Parts: sequence; C-alpha cells; structure tokens
Amino acid sequence: MQLRSTVIYNVWVALKLFFGTEEIRMTVKFENLKPENESKEKNARWRLLYVDDMMNTGEFSITHEFSYLTGNDYYIDVYNSKKDRTTSTYRISIRHFRAEFLKWIDNVIVMFNATLNALAFDNICHPKVMKWIEERKPSLDKLAVDCSFPSVTIRNILNYCHPKNEFYTRCEVFEPSGWTPSSETTKSTHVTNSLDFNDLLKLGVPIINSQCTEFTDNVLNDFLKNWTTSMRKLEYLSVVRTPNNPEINEDTVIEGLDVTRMEQTVRFERGGRTFSFTGYSILNGRGQKAVFGIDRGFLPMLKNINYSLIRLNYAIDPAILEEYLFLSPNQETIQFDINLKSELEQNSKIYETEHLRVASLGQPTDHFLLNFSGRSLFLENTNVQKETIIECLRAWNSDMRYQNLNFLSIELYDVFTDVRQIMNQFNVKEIEKERNPPVFMIPRRSFFLSGTYSVELASRRYVVNESNGHVATFSMSNKIFAFAVWRMTEKEFLDKVSS
Repeated sequence: MQLRSTVIYNVWVALKLFFGTEEIRMTVKFENLKPENESKEKNARWRLLYVDDMMNTGEFSITHEFSYLTGNDYYIDVYNSKKDRTTSTYRISIRHFRAEFLKWIDNVIVMFNATLNALAFDNICHPKVMKWIEERKPSLDKLAVDCSFPSVTIRNILNYCHPKNEFYTRCEVFEPSGWTPSSETTKSTHVTNSLDFNDLLKLGVPIINSQCTEFTDNVLNDFLKNWTTSMRKLEYLSVVRTPNNPEINEDTVIEGLDVTRMEQTVRFERGGRTFSFTGYSILNGRGQKAVFGIDRGFLPMLKNINYSLIRLNYAIDPAILEEYLFLSPNQETIQFDINLKSELEQNSKIYETEHLRVASLGQPTDHFLLNFSGRSLFLENTNVQKETIIECLRAWNSDMRYQNLNFLSIELYDVFTDVRQIMNQFNVKEIEKERNPPVFMIPRRSFFLSGTYSVELASRRYVVNESNGHVATFSMSNKIFAFAVWRMTEKEFLDKVSS
C-alpha cells in the first residue's frame, strides 16, 4: 500500500483503530471544518449519501463512505455540493495481523496530521501492537478493551495510552463479536479480568462504560454517598455486573441516601443518542443534581431509524421495544439478539421489518415465524417446532400469508427430529443432476462492515406454489432449514436453469 503526499486545507482528520481476532481495521475520517457562519439550525444531522468498496480481495479491503450534513429531518437525498459540509470515511481492513499495518498507521498520522481518536481491542493484543503502543504513547479520546484481557495487559495499555474522554469494557457474553453466537461464551463459564469498580473510578475519565465489572451493592452505595466530594470529572457512568453474579439489589444501593424517586421517565442525550429510564435523583453539596437507575433493559428512543442492531444486556419488557419501534417503524433491517421478559404481541411492529435477523440463544421463536410479514427472515441459534414450519409453508403454498417472503433461514440451537416430515407434506421436485443447481442470492446488511454482502442458497430441490405457480427452492438438514422464493413460474425457472 503506497500513500502519496497530500495537502488538505480546512479539514480535520480523525483516526480509529480496531484490533480483532478476525479483522484488523483502520478508519480514517476526513471532515470539512465547520465554517464560522454555519448555524446549528441549518445543519442538524449527518446523512449517508453512498458507500462503495474501492478494493476487496478477501484478505484486504478498502471501503469508502461519503456523508453530508443537513437540516432535513427526513431520509431524502437533498445533497447540495455547494453548501453542505461533508465527510469522507475510509475503512482499511485486513483479515490477519501484519506488522506492515502498523507502518500504514504511522504514515496516515504523519501525512495527514491525523488525530488518533479511538483504540479498540477485541480478544487479542499482538506483542508488536503492544510494542507500537509503548513506543508511540498515543494520545487518544476513547479506549475500548475486552473483559477477558489479562489484567496486566489492560494496565500496560493504560500506562502507555490513557484515554482523555472515555473508557469502555466490552463483554463477550453481552456483546458477541462479529457473527459469533454469544452462547459460545456462557455465563457459567465466563471469567473476567477487567478492572473492578474502584479501579475504573481511579482512571479519572469523564465517561466510563463497562459491560463486565466486579462490584457489590455496598460498593455502589458508597459511590453514591461520596460522589459529592470526589470524582468531579465524572460525567457518565454505566457498569454491568459480571454475568455470573446476581442482579443488583436496589434497596441496598439506596440505603441511607437522600434520594428522590423520579415519577416520570428521564430522557438524556449521550453521543448523539437519546436514552430514557426511571430511577432516582440525588443532590451534592454544591447543588449539582445527578440521576441514576438500575438498568434492567432500555433502548435509546430515536426517530427515523432505518437500520437497527439491538443487543440487550438484560431481559426487558416487550413494551420498551414497541415504544422504540413506534418512533422508528417499518425499518429496512433489524438485527435483534432477543432477550425479552415475555413473548411479543401478535401485532408487534417488529414483524413488519423488511429484513429481520433474530438470534435467540435457544429461546423459541415460533411467534416470529408465524407473524412475520417482511421479505427475509433469519432465525439463528433458535428453537422452532417442525409443526410451526409446516403450518407456515402451507400458508405460503395456499397464498394465505407470506406473499412478500423472499427468503427464510432457520438455524437451530438443538436439532430437528425426523426432518423429512417437513417437506413430505408437499410435492417436492428435483432438477436433474446433469445441470448445475440454481443459486438464489439475497443481499444482507452488515452492521460491522459498510454496505451489504450476499447470502446464497444453491439447491436442486424445489416446490411450486399451488396458488400463484411461483417456484421456491429449499435446503434442509437436522440443524438448518432454508427456503428461497424465485418469483417466477416453473417454466420460467426451468428455462433459467437450462440457459
């Protein structure tokens, strides 16, 4: 990779680094500086105009995003090249660590006078990366580490690059990396090496967000008693108790405190997102007020969202999910790691999502399959009854439901018993072995890399809808069932296969 010398005027260049087990990524963002005469009313939010893959070899990729700032509250492309402020974001990724990547980082910092904003680690800290940190001692705004890191590694990282604004600890149980099912790291076997509660406070960072922290109810009580006299830099604190520990006892936390219970939901903004919760308020000796609550699950209440990745630390009431979907209905894509206190209502808005992916950690998801009205549904790490699948296929076959369905994928947590019962209900046909099996492709949005990728189903077996004559191919094993609707008659389908 060669970098040419470039002169950039009136542009701020931010750099973010991510070191993971399956990807090493550098994100370089070029943002036009705000003109002095630009009003806040005129420019309210960023809009993504386009994404493209400049290079993708599998092992190495470069992705470019172009966004503009506008005051328009609706998702309509009204980009004005002469007036709107813009950003160009380049994501440079490699599959496996190479020492050359560290040289690329140095070149970007030197050539563009880039500011290193964020450094994140996911389950790995290569010795050469550690040496690079020790030599450069980078000044950064945000540091993110995995809770499974050895404590000595976390402390060494903090010695060399102490964050100025935010420290974040990620937990594999609560937030799986990439597409890894979180069940592979169970609560019972999980071991954390992350900083304990008091060590977190000693960092002196304004924003602390730790998904996996050792603390007792009494430690929280002491913190609330003493926040008036210390930790003046602290602005926001969110800690989640380690997953193999009991839930927080609210009565112990507030014991002996002069607190006021909030009758209404409090909404606040943090990092461009709006959160809401109910809890308590408390005053310190300087007359400053803080609010706190025991979070047993909430969602940021955002409007006009088209794509959502929803991962919940605790089981929440379905009503909270419905409130979120009321503000942002009819989303194109939702990826939902289900963790609900009870089953969703039959008329839930989530069933109307165009492309829905649900990971359920072994929980039943029959109700998603029975009520879904979108185009593609992926049920992963789940349990679904054979009878439910048969009922849905019969409804599709009679054109009673699923008129919009293009693709269905069910990946079981356990296994099907006597899987042949599912398709024995229908007149299954098969393309001759002399022909290549047709390949059905459907785009799927990635929440970790920009843009989309394709999901494919290659199968010779197919059925014909008795009502509209459309063909659907399918594949099944004792763990996976996949079903793809081609939107063409049997004659059109066979002609396509023959061509």
